[in-house]
Amino acid sequence: MIAAHLFALLAATLVATHVYAFPYFSGGSTVRAERSFSLTNRFADPWVNNVFSDNILLTLARMDGNITKPADIRWDEVTKPQTFSFSLAPGEVFSFHDDVLDQYKGKPIKTPNSHFNYRFDIQIFKYTNEFFKAVETRPPDIFAGSCYVWNKNLVLLVSKFLKKEFPKCITVMGGLAFPLDTRRQELFFSDNPYVDFFIPYDGEIGFGNFLKQYLLLGDKIKSESEAIDGCLYLDKNNLLVSGRKIERPRDLDIFTSPYLTGLFDCFFKDGKLSPMLQVVRGCPFTCLYCWASNEQNRCISFFSYERVRDELYYVAQKVQKNNIFDLVFSDSNFGSYESDKKIMDIVYELQQQFNYPRLFFTNFGNVNSAELVRNSSKIKGVTYCFSIQSTDPQILKNVKRKVPYFNELSEYTKAVHAIGKCACSEIITGMPYETRETHMKTIRDLLDCGFDFIDPFTFMLLDGTELNSEEANQKFQYDIRYRLVARNFG
Repeated sequence: MIAAHLFALLAATLVATHVYAFPYFSGGSTVRAERSFSLTNRFADPWVNNVFSDNILLTLARMDGNITKPADIRWDEVTKPQTFSFSLAPGEVFSFHDDVLDQYKGKPIKTPNSHFNYRFDIQIFKYTNEFFKAVETRPPDIFAGSCYVWNKNLVLLVSKFLKKEFPKCITVMGGLAFPLDTRRQELFFSDNPYVDFFIPYDGEIGFGNFLKQYLLLGDKIKSESEAIDGCLYLDKNNLLVSGRKIERPRDLDIFTSPYLTGLFDCFFKDGKLSPMLQVVRGCPFTCLYCWASNEQNRCISFFSYERVRDELYYVAQKVQKNNIFDLVFSDSNFGSYESDKKIMDIVYELQQQFNYPRLFFTNFGNVNSAELVRNSSKIKGVTYCFSIQSTDPQILKNVKRKVPYFNELSEYTKAVHAIGKCACSEIITGMPYETRETHMKTIRDLLDCGFDFIDPFTFMLLDGTELNSEEANQKFQYDIRYRLVARNFG
């Protein structure tokens, strides 16, 4: 399922562009425009800057005609100081790639001969039956599966099957359900030898780095590759190889939208799945039981208003053809930022124009919660749930969570009741030093504050959280029991 694809590596230099006019009535030339800029600091994010820099340098190198396939690339030659120029004669066209519009076909073209489809053939699956049907007819060279508490065992099972049936298939898992400490990371790979690579946290950049290496090494990537930034794996000596941690870019728009590119169109067809979008990535809080609050995820980054608006309108038009009526935002604290108000306005506009969404689900932030209720009150189909977890100061201190102010909770429930809604609260049962008395007091406190429903969850030791560590286990002496994952059985 893999065709060759060229990814830019890392470089920096200075580029100068000059546009000349060549008048027919003279033998000389005239400078009509010029521009010079450094490739070392065009973008604040180093990773973004390096990718764009090398794409430019590689394009110039391809224009020379010395590079026609990935094997021709010699980065020391591509990045060395040099001068490059080309000329367009009257009637000639410049194109960055070989796929041009009909009106330009047949005309003389200057091009680096980039080919947009000269890439990986990627298929995305949500249902396992469709996945296995595809595997029967066309086994994959790479399998990549997301890894969270609700699907971890399923992805491990699929990885094990693929390794048995297609030993050369490279299996990659990525996500947050992965241990924080080195010893248990090694244990993960030794317990699951059919998993070749793991990409923790945000996957876009790390997986891109993996694919670059795959293009160079193919199925020998694990045995011959050095450390890959954003990736972990066990080498042939069963030693953990860990690449540099990837910093989250501030501007998330550098990642292409899977909605606006049509990549998710197939998931609208059966009307069973809920569209999910993200406005803000990251969480500023420090709750030790939650993956969203680990150190790597505390960097707050935004998708632009324009990007989110276009995605929402795209989704709203797609769902008109089936019975999808709900919308999910996967933000950890939606409504906590000033820019979220404009996004709420878009959701309201969609409801007026498309009668969508009829149900709107998100994790609202707990900052200025009563004001947040008022700001979102015009949106239909909203559920208001305030996550408290506990009202006991010592328990909250143990998990590094802020102690709630009861007057703020009362203001919140009054604001919810004022718009004719019910107020719900979530609590976590069984956190460190929880007792029957503290649990019952939390329930009484919330009822006194005016909450209509209380949704209790069992404290879970989630991989990727600080409370699921050997140090925490020794400190709190957990009595660990097992159960079906809440809301994910049947």
